[in-house]
Amino acid sequence: MRASSRVSRKKNRRRSETLNGKARLHSIVKGVFVFIARLFGAILFVGSIFGGVIAVYLWATTSTTFAVTDVRVEGNVRASLDEIAPLTGIRAGSNIFLVDTSAAERRLEGHPWVRSAIVRHEPPNRVRVALREYEPAAVVALGSLYLSDAEGTVFKQASAGDEGRFPILSGIDPEKGDEHLRAEILRGLDLVSRWESSELAANLELAQIHLNPLRGATVTAVGVAEEELPLIVHLAAGDVDQRLLRLSNLLDLLSERGERPKEVFLDNRARPQWVVARVEE
Repeated sequence: MRASSRVSRKKNRRRSETLNGKARLHSIVKGVFVFIARLFGAILFVGSIFGGVIAVYLWATTSTTFAVTDVRVEGNVRASLDEIAPLTGIRAGSNIFLVDTSAAERRLEGHPWVRSAIVRHEPPNRVRVALREYEPAAVVALGSLYLSDAEGTVFKQASAGDEGRFPILSGIDPEKGDEHLRAEILRGLDLVSRWESSELAANLELAQIHLNPLRGATVTAVGVAEEELPLIVHLAAGDVDQRLLRLSNLLDLLSERGERPKEVFLDNRARPQWVVARVEE
């Protein structure tokens, strides 16, 4: 009896293990099918979104609703619209979203007057172009004549059509590199600023500044009254304000005596207080 009882218990155990194994297998298969169903649903969902995005893109880039009808250009003073328009690469009726703003900005910044450019879409039909131009501050003699801004950046070869009267900076050696070029231009512009802030500017206008890294500068100034002959002034480096004050005092003194100098020397380094003048005979 005991033996048959042990055999029966073994059979029941095997039957229970078989049933448990089938249940686990069923659970795993069910989980796999649920995962596949969810994955397939997610793929369908993402696919529908992607398809919608493609549809919107195709509509936005082909619909006449977004055809460019207006290009607004701002900030151009010296660069004409006839010069700017081709550089944008925008044609009337072209799709606004297909306008490559980065490429347009690079082309615009290649124009000699344009310092920076920003091109922006303004749907549905407008593209806005904002330009920042260079502001000339001087003419620099570097073989040919070039324009420089107040930061010492040479940006354009000077031409007859360029407006404004700017002093010519000469004596700069471009072979010494960009840093030297910029430093010398800034030195010349500093002298221009100091001259224009002095009493001299009321009667004399700077025409040329010849820069010498060792001896200072030679200034050519013309009278506001055009019949007056130019005045040449030799200035040593350093203490420019004091030298310009001495020059102003000298001109006042000579004017009281009815004399006018042709050339003034304020470049005596050993005796900086000395002023030597050659007067018109």
